[in-house]
Amino acid sequence: MSSSNPVDPAAAYRRRIAAYDLGLKKWAKYDLGLGAGKLVLLAVDIYLLVRVATADRPLLLFGFVLAAFTAAAALHGMVLRRKRRLAALKAIQEAELRSLDHEFLDVDDGRGAEDPGHPYSADLELFGPRSVFHFLNRTATALGRDRLSALFKGTSVPPERAAVMARQDAVRELAPALDFRHELRLHGRELGGSPRGVDEIKMFLKEPAWLLSRPALRALVHVLPLAALGAAAGLFFGLPRWIFYLCMLVNGLMVLAGEKRVARNYRLMSRTHDILKTYARILGDLERSEFRSERLRALKARVASDGASASVCIRKLSNILGLLEFRTGQIVYVIINVLVLWDLHCLLRIEKWRRHSADRVPAWFEAIAELDALAGLANAAFNYPSWGFPDIAEDGTAFDLEAAGNPLIPDGERVDNDLRFGTTPKIAVITGPNMAGKSTFLKTVGVNLVLAFAGGPVCARKMTVSPAILMTSMKVNDSLDRGLSLFHAELRRLKDILDPVIEGKPVFFLIDEMLKGTNAADRQVGSLALLRQMARRDVSGLVATHDLHLTDLHREFPEKVLNYHFDGRVENDRLLFDFILRPGRCESFNALALMKIMGIDV
Repeated sequence: MSSSNPVDPAAAYRRRIAAYDLGLKKWAKYDLGLGAGKLVLLAVDIYLLVRVATADRPLLLFGFVLAAFTAAAALHGMVLRRKRRLAALKAIQEAELRSLDHEFLDVDDGRGAEDPGHPYSADLELFGPRSVFHFLNRTATALGRDRLSALFKGTSVPPERAAVMARQDAVRELAPALDFRHELRLHGRELGGSPRGVDEIKMFLKEPAWLLSRPALRALVHVLPLAALGAAAGLFFGLPRWIFYLCMLVNGLMVLAGEKRVARNYRLMSRTHDILKTYARILGDLERSEFRSERLRALKARVASDGASASVCIRKLSNILGLLEFRTGQIVYVIINVLVLWDLHCLLRIEKWRRHSADRVPAWFEAIAELDALAGLANAAFNYPSWGFPDIAEDGTAFDLEAAGNPLIPDGERVDNDLRFGTTPKIAVITGPNMAGKSTFLKTVGVNLVLAFAGGPVCARKMTVSPAILMTSMKVNDSLDRGLSLFHAELRRLKDILDPVIEGKPVFFLIDEMLKGTNAADRQVGSLALLRQMARRDVSGLVATHDLHLTDLHREFPEKVLNYHFDGRVENDRLLFDFILRPGRCESFNALALMKIMGIDV
């Protein structure tokens, strides 16, 4: 695997596109030549076939040309597969170039992971169209997509520092490994994005054995086909036909006895052997690769299997299921199935495989999921070399951001900001006029915390943070179906933030305009009370507000509560903002100016 990250990702993608174009031109020539050759051979074969029907019968020449046509067709198929592979790899490079221009690609946007009740994902717009997940997701499998969304969602306990740093190390190693990561995405194209196949495989693994648990039936599966084949051969030597018919009747009854079990296994796994082949290829790539980081080496070790690799085991099951697909062969299948108990032999092989390997499959799938998720984060690390990997403090409540921005804002439009708390807990009260950048900055901090704890790079030059539980209250809505008013919904969300703080857990909170659902007097008293309670505990966070009274807490808690603000101005009926975070509280607001601009007399 490559160990050096190109300075310019766009240049790297263009170089690869040029190389794939050369390969496509070469294989296009072979495609054209073999296509023409096949037509010539086919014409010759048709001519010879006509000759075979006459007195002059060139059977040997006909067979030779037919063999040549078959070989040319096989070679042509290989050429077409090479062309499709190169075209798919080229399409990946082209998609990444569009992504560098801040285009959202046609990838899973994570809308299935949306959860309005989650502590922060809805507020930070992590999932859904044009979300953070949509922008960064490059996972190739449903397993990897679910794993990446789980990393973004975090847990109700602080992330383990060792686990975060292990993921960081793996992401660093995978970032420059374009061949490895793009091969993984190429495999993913064969799968589609549906988790249906995975769900069916998991159900299949739990199926109880039928033949293996019945030694007598297992013996009959081997004996009865031999008897039927022997009786069939005996017909040529004068054996009475009723013996053959009796053997076929017994075999038919045996087939009927096992039909329910065979059909259930087939129903669970029909058309999934191609999915299994793809997983086998991914596991094979993992097994053959040499890694430096402990996390990736652990994933490779996880797919080790008592003398047989995970990829070989998965491919073996896929091949067995491919044999079971023969049951779609109508009349021929019925005859052969009764004669040799084809389905039951397949079922026996499946049950043997399941007994030997089923318990290990979840670990293999976990390895695929983790590898895919880490590769997705590594894509961001490669595409944005200006992003840094955060320092994860060992303990305490450290928090520092330098030149941090929101990844959803293009580079040319994004204004980066600094915020430093040091190693002691702080609460930043951020004031400013409407549209000046308060809410965007809260999302910036939140998104970068999510990326940091996931083990990926952050959209910042530098970041230092201690493991913490991220909690937000930013876009709280009422809930008519649950009978909750806006005020009640806000109180419940604030209580969700306060509870782990009271329990002494490390929390980092983001609150935007708290208690919007009540009158100004109650909002002020309630907000001051909550922040006082927070200020007396070891908790850090940001509060965006228009209420300047909250900035007075700096005098009450000078070492704990810090004031920052965004500013703006009105020039010629235009609102102008620089989106720069500054220390101190804001002294100018623009609500009345906005109303005047909108034509409302005030």
